[in-house]
Amino acid sequence: MINRLLASIQKLVNPGILLMCAWLAFPPATAMSQDALKDRVIQLIEKLDALDNQQAKSAEDALIKLGTKILPHLPESSGKPESANRDIRLKRIRTTLEAGPKTNPEASIVTIQGDSIRLSDALKSLQQQSGNTVVDLREQNGQETGNPTLSLNLKSVGFFAALDEISRKAGLSLNFYTAENAIGLLNSTNADPARPGEFGSGLSSPNAKFIQYKDAFRISLNRIGTTSDLATGAHLANLQMELAWEPRLRPLVLKLRTDQIIAMDDKGRKVPPSTAGESMELSIRPENPIVDLNLNLTAPGRDASKISRLVVAAELTLPMAKRTLTIPKLKDQGQEVTSGDASARLMAFEIEPPVWKVTVEVKSPAPAGSEKLDSYRQANLTPQVSLVKPDSARIPLNGGFSSSQGSAPNRTVYEFLFVDIPGKPEDHAMIIEIPGDLKTIPIQWIFENIPLP
Repeated sequence: MINRLLASIQKLVNPGILLMCAWLAFPPATAMSQDALKDRVIQLIEKLDALDNQQAKSAEDALIKLGTKILPHLPESSGKPESANRDIRLKRIRTTLEAGPKTNPEASIVTIQGDSIRLSDALKSLQQQSGNTVVDLREQNGQETGNPTLSLNLKSVGFFAALDEISRKAGLSLNFYTAENAIGLLNSTNADPARPGEFGSGLSSPNAKFIQYKDAFRISLNRIGTTSDLATGAHLANLQMELAWEPRLRPLVLKLRTDQIIAMDDKGRKVPPSTAGESMELSIRPENPIVDLNLNLTAPGRDASKISRLVVAAELTLPMAKRTLTIPKLKDQGQEVTSGDASARLMAFEIEPPVWKVTVEVKSPAPAGSEKLDSYRQANLTPQVSLVKPDSARIPLNGGFSSSQGSAPNRTVYEFLFVDIPGKPEDHAMIIEIPGDLKTIPIQWIFENIPLP
């Protein structure tokens, strides 16, 4: 099977561009079964024709609240005069869902409470409520797998605080380098599930107090060291930090504002950055929801034992909306769907078991200001793609993709690979999500009482 898969992939995809994805062990659970969802959609659609405008508006709002999973089940316009109001509302529903929600940089708030919750159920609930993907990496890394029962009292808790608490109690650690815009889970050699924790102090580790939650971000101070440059005589204090974000955000550019960094030692003296300048732009890889930060300060005097206060400021540019393009049937070649000024055309569908190859040309107009961002094109070349099964469950892209220039500017041809997909191709829709409007937001975090080596 593995040899067949590798042979198929080598044949179908340019290996220089292929991005291989890990399997998703805990996919987002569907809130409804296939029959229940279809029945609910039909019931609500019938109410769109209600003479009572408030009843029709409530049905429209309820359909929108069900989310993009209903898109394959929405009927086309009937074109009949007696259904004019229904058709108007259906078009508005489809437009709203395909435009995608505004991406809120505030933390996703989750509630998971119970004395006997399986790890798998806790992670499914976490993903459902936050829209973030969590991947179990233990099996593929040769680690023991388990599904322990946890006692959780997470009420209106931010995503990262909840994930850290679940991971701590399950004896797991986080891995942000999954190459599929997800957060991975591995067995931890340091975690102590029996040790009580606090939301906001996260994992049970010696530096837990140097983990912070700021809106939809998790900032950790991992290491500090001092060095002497024998050539220049400079003495530096190097601080290594990580800034992670909820995978749903997919930021493009991070600028560290070195001119706004404030540091003081425990003797009350300022500790200036070693590099002058207004900002330092850091590279972001869209497939990993994290960026490494290395901050060099002029080393404090030898009589200092700690950095008493460190204030770090940065700016993050991220898409604040997504355009969602839904192709209803995989085998209907030539069909084209639109969302605003974006579109997708299904060019080809091929099967070479166990691989499905879907070729799509996507038109993705660049938002204003993106021409100044080198990383925008890279992010735009890694769209979020998934299949939608008849029961409305999503199957994330699991075989990688390749891309090439399309027939015109702002058009890209993708070859998406899906592996070992159950069911018939004609029963699957495909959803493609691409970045929308851009916004730059400020971020600031503070660490105190950092011990010097």
